[in-house]
Amino acid sequence: MRSFWIGAAIASIIFFPLSLVGPHWARELADQAGFSFDSFDHNGKRADFDIAFSAVTHFRLYTTECFGPCPVYDIAVFEDGTQINYGRHHVPEEMAGLTVDASNPDHLKRIGRILEKHRFNKFEEKYTDPNHCSNWVTDHPSIMIEVSDFLTTKKVFYYWGCWGFSGEKRLQGMIEELDRELRTDRFLLPEAR
Repeated sequence: MRSFWIGAAIASIIFFPLSLVGPHWARELADQAGFSFDSFDHNGKRADFDIAFSAVTHFRLYTTECFGPCPVYDIAVFEDGTQINYGRHHVPEEMAGLTVDASNPDHLKRIGRILEKHRFNKFEEKYTDPNHCSNWVTDHPSIMIEVSDFLTTKKVFYYWGCWGFSGEKRLQGMIEELDRELRTDRFLLPEAR
C-alpha cells in the first residue's frame, strides 16, 4: 500500500505541472491557428471565437415533441461523414430506433457550408422565450442545432412557435437546407408527407 502512495506522489509531481501549461502540441496548434490560450474561459473553451466552418468535427440536430404527432428524432454527423439517426417518436417504423447512413466524407463539409452561408455564428443561443418573439404560439416543436470545431461548440435552440424576430427567415432557410442535406423527410409519417 505504501508503494502505491509513493507512486501517486511521484506521478502528481511529474504530471501536475504539465496540467498547468497543457500539452506542447496543443500550444503549437493554437499558435498556428492564431489563438491565444489567454482568451480561453475556465472550461477550456474559446471565450470569444466563432465556429471555424472549415474545421467542423461534429454536428447534431434534434427535434422535440409538440402537442400532436410531430416527429421526434436525433441526428449526429461525424468527421468521417457518418450520419447516425435515432428516431424517437412519431416516425416511420424503418426510422424508429438507431439507424446509420453510409459514410460520405463530404457530408460534414456540405453542412459546414450551409451553416456558413446562413451565418450560424450570428444566431443567438435561444429562440424560445415569448419575450424574445413578437408573436408566440404554443404547442409547437423545437429544434436544436449543435456544431463543434476543434476548440468550441455552439448551439442554437429554436421553438417553431416563436415568430417575428430578427434573422427568422435566415434561420428557417438554414433549417430547410439542413433538412435536405440530412434527408429528414424520412422521419415523417406517410400521412404527414
